[in-house]
Amino acid sequence: MKRDLVDFLLSEFRKRPGMYLGDYSLSKLPTFVAGFMVACSFYDESKTGMDRFSQFHDWVETRHSFERSSSWTMPFLEMSNNDDQAALDLFFSELEKFVDESSR
Repeated sequence: MKRDLVDFLLSEFRKRPGMYLGDYSLSKLPTFVAGFMVACSFYDESKTGMDRFSQFHDWVETRHSFERSSSWTMPFLEMSNNDDQAALDLFFSELEKFVDESSR
């Protein structure tokens, strides 16, 4: 089975986010994701490596009645009172819920 960004974030990345980001911080995750997107554009022939991650954003907006913002990190930061570490924990928690619901 081919793995995508969501699989990676919930497995290897979640165990050691500081290794990938430099800090335990949601605000640094968009740069990592952008790099993943670039890699997908070059090496993912099926172009599906980012599909579930995009669906996750829609799911979060619908689930929490958020309007689309300029940064996909904003809903998590708002829900965690701008605590960057708590926002990353919330991001992982919501991503797990999304995977559980979408695999039913």
